[in-house]
Amino acid sequence: DHIIHAAIRGMDRAVLEYGVTAGLLFCMAREFPLELNEIIVDKAIKYRSRGVVGDDIAGPERFSLELRPNEVHAYGRLFPKARDAGLGVTVHTGETKDTGSEGLISVLKNWKPHRIGHGIWGVKSEEALQLLREKKVVMEQLLLKNRPILNSRETADGSCGCNASLRTVGTSDTQFGYFYRLCVQLFQTKNNI
Repeated sequence: DHIIHAAIRGMDRAVLEYGVTAGLLFCMAREFPLELNEIIVDKAIKYRSRGVVGDDIAGPERFSLELRPNEVHAYGRLFPKARDAGLGVTVHTGETKDTGSEGLISVLKNWKPHRIGHGIWGVKSEEALQLLREKKVVMEQLLLKNRPILNSRETADGSCGCNASLRTVGTSDTQFGYFYRLCVQLFQTKNNI
């Protein structure tokens, strides 16, 4: 709890000093035992009123929880608990061949997240793309890292037809300008960027 309070204080200072809107995302780890990840979900719920906005699971995909039936079922209890408490749910999956499009499909069917972290192997599967579109799940993408893969499955309008949030790495003005120009080029619009 001390670490959580320190993070909340830091977030509060940033909001006051810079006039930004901020929220905290708590992250479960694939390599942690289920019991420890349950504690993380419970803490996220406990601190929701203090600025926690979501729960996430990430980590090395060689711990492919979404492809193991017992773990799919066990974690299937945690995600609804977070959603029912009003938290956003993100699952990092389909980033590597360890989970691939099969992992992404399993997550979409069983854990029902609001957002997928990267999920780039999803473009290799029409079933995964269809589920992403039907369920209106947002795919978080790193502009430079994921762009070549996303472009490999473009539709006539220049996209894979899925909702995406774009992320950058770094904070310099030079990088922001570069990423803005890249967005304009990639999406051929200045709207909603």
